[in-house]
Amino acid sequence: EPGQRGRIHLHHEQEEVFLVLEGVLTIGVDGVEETLEKSELIRVGPGVRRQLVNRGPERLILLALGGAGEHQSRDAEAFESWDQAEGASPRDVPLPEDLPLD
Repeated sequence: EPGQRGRIHLHHEQEEVFLVLEGVLTIGVDGVEETLEKSELIRVGPGVRRQLVNRGPERLILLALGGAGEHQSRDAEAFESWDQAEGASPRDVPLPEDLPLD
C-alpha cells in the first residue's frame, strides 16, 4: 500500500529478483535508492542489504523470486521429445524444427 516499506535486510545465500507488476517500487540497495516502474526488474545478490519502499500514491504489486545456491550453467539435460527418458548434453541435442506460420 502507499507509504509502506519493508525492513532493511539481507540474505546470506539467497539472491532475489523483484519484478514490478503495478505501481512504482523504490528499492534501496546498500543505501542507494533506485526507482522501478511497471515491467521493470532488479536482481539483488546474496549478502547485499535491500529495502523495498512504496513512495508512490498507488498500490504496489510486485513479484519477488528468491533462490539460494550458486547457479550451475552446465547442469542442464536436453531431450528430443517428451517421451525420451534419458537426457543428453544440450550441445548434443539438435534444435527442433520451427513451427509453421499460418
